[in-house]
Amino acid sequence: MHTFQRFLTILTALVVLSGFTTPALKARQVDVYIVYASSDRAAKNELTEALSEGLSVKSYNSNLLALADYSGKQKVMAKLERASVVVILNDGPLDHLAGSVGATDLLLVNTVKTALTSSQRTIHVLDSGTDIASLGGNITAIDASGEADLADRTRVAAANVIFTDGATLTWSRGVSLVIQKLLGN
Repeated sequence: MHTFQRFLTILTALVVLSGFTTPALKARQVDVYIVYASSDRAAKNELTEALSEGLSVKSYNSNLLALADYSGKQKVMAKLERASVVVILNDGPLDHLAGSVGATDLLLVNTVKTALTSSQRTIHVLDSGTDIASLGGNITAIDASGEADLADRTRVAAANVIFTDGATLTWSRGVSLVIQKLLGN
């Protein structure tokens, strides 16, 4: 009987230890999480194509949050925080995630809303000529009319607004370059 109890103790210890180590082995770092509304699927696809092939990219349709309660939104935020950079496309996702604070670098593309913030770094990537008065505060902007304007990692990381002109530098290529600089590439 004593041997059987010892066997059960060892078996229980192995199950418990394997249970704690398995999620860590399964959890893979995501480089970029793209959050988009259903109406912005084409923009999500354009950005995904513009991103470097070596990056791990996942996406999340924010319309799934329309019926979610507070805990559902917190679960989504926890999922997003597994990424090094979170990209929010346009205003749609911000309506569902308003009031949340992320703990990862955050790129807000084509929106001046500040309903979602990051405890790390928040950068707005906007079309040239976008009115940024609603952002208020201390603005450090880069007017990027070409890839060379986004070549300096320190300068990109210090900015909180980046303008792309759309003609010589598309928004998707601009976002891709910013992500590369934030990830140290």
